[in-house]
Amino acid sequence: MDGSSLAQQFLGKQIYVQRKIAKPEIDLNVQFELVDKPKNKCYAVRIAATVALEGAWISCSAPIHFLVPATASYEMTKTESETEQKLGNKFNATLRFRPNCTSAEFCFRTVEGCSGFLEIFVSAVNSTGRCTQRETIRIAPLSTYRRISAVDQSRSFNILQIKGTFSPLKVQSWMSSCFEDIEKLGYKLSDHEGTFSFESILLGSHLLCQIKEEELVFHCENPTTLAVLMQFFTRQATQEKTKLDIRPKIVPETCADTLARIDRILAPISGRDNIKNLRQAVTEITAAEGAESMLHPAFRSDGWRKLQGIDSGVDGDCEISIDFMHALIVDLMKDYAKLCGRSIMQRLPELANILSNDYSLRNLHNFLNSV
Repeated sequence: MDGSSLAQQFLGKQIYVQRKIAKPEIDLNVQFELVDKPKNKCYAVRIAATVALEGAWISCSAPIHFLVPATASYEMTKTESETEQKLGNKFNATLRFRPNCTSAEFCFRTVEGCSGFLEIFVSAVNSTGRCTQRETIRIAPLSTYRRISAVDQSRSFNILQIKGTFSPLKVQSWMSSCFEDIEKLGYKLSDHEGTFSFESILLGSHLLCQIKEEELVFHCENPTTLAVLMQFFTRQATQEKTKLDIRPKIVPETCADTLARIDRILAPISGRDNIKNLRQAVTEITAAEGAESMLHPAFRSDGWRKLQGIDSGVDGDCEISIDFMHALIVDLMKDYAKLCGRSIMQRLPELANILSNDYSLRNLHNFLNSV
């Protein structure tokens, strides 16, 4: 008789009875919570359990920028393989928690226009065995926006007008699929009408959605957001075989305003990186010469020592990579040109040179004006 199953003859049929295996005596109840952190310009997945956690595996089918704070309760190892790429996963990481860790927070930034699913497998283990719990979080195309009470009407807005025959339930479904509803507020309509306001977590740009009977009107500052909305509703109309009349109206100054918002974030980052590079060079010279006597007096002053600590208090959650911000600028230029009926594909090397070697807001404006 086989050790893993018990075979019996009954009415001429083979019946296999699988031996039961006792479940691990682990009360694993992980609570997942997705929250937005406007101060740190990112999202966070918070988990809490009643037992000590062993590790976790994270996979996301949308591109995300995972952020590890300096005081993280885990060690992260990114994994890349051909198998994961074939499965469509853009981000994969393995986390190992510190001993006796029962809670953790994973911070990440989404990419505007990219949607998918974030899967988290969390495991706990003790002397009786191991238990794993899975959670799936949806990443919406405009998950970079959060709900606010009202937009600033004094700003310049691009306009996207959508007309067609659609029900209030269909509109609510579209809104839920396009935006992240962290606070579970929903999109309640009164007499088929409603107004909803949003703000970009990263850039602070505003977006207003006005819903009327058989009409949707979006007012958004960022031209890239306008392009994402057009792509989303065009895809929905195709999949649902619904006829929609989509008409965009681009306002030129909105692109310059968005560039200014990006520059306000990018300039301090570039400054910190310059200080880090200079500090590394000074450290190498001091180590080579054996003393600070060979340095210029400016690098031996209290002012320089104070300047070296300018980035020491920066929380890891707040760090935004220069490459990430450069990608936003490239997407903005491409989307703006496309909405204006033009293309800058042949001029991308010129834009890349500005970003890498000759960056300034003025040079970006000059490039924009020539598009």
